[in-house]
Amino acid sequence: MKKILVVEDTLSVREEICDILRIEDYEVFEASDGYQALAIVKNKMPDLIITDILMPRLNGFKLIKELKRLKRARNIPIILLTAKAEKSDLQHGLELGVKDYLVKPLSILDLIKAVRNKFLNKNNISSKTPKKN
Repeated sequence: MKKILVVEDTLSVREEICDILRIEDYEVFEASDGYQALAIVKNKMPDLIITDILMPRLNGFKLIKELKRLKRARNIPIILLTAKAEKSDLQHGLELGVKDYLVKPLSILDLIKAVRNKFLNKNNISSKTPKKN
């Protein structure tokens, strides 16, 4: 079962995302800020992270920078969830290596598609990697 970490400071939004992902049969972990997320990543090693940008204590951009410093976590795919859909925010996310954005208010279909695509792309990349003999 694929593991997903949802990092969102608004409880109702976080619960909605987690409920949807659990219905889709993912193992889901929750964090309300970047510091909680880092602790979960170190202990649970999720296969995907969905994180908000605007959060207290450690925001989404700073969380991504911290994840890139952790050797074990630097290749975890990340989807940014944000109410900030300004071009500068999108550009900053791209510079940090984020490939996907979901804009609030969240579409359930968009969330499911984005998650499935992340896992499909990750599986396709790993299946194309030559095996060592």
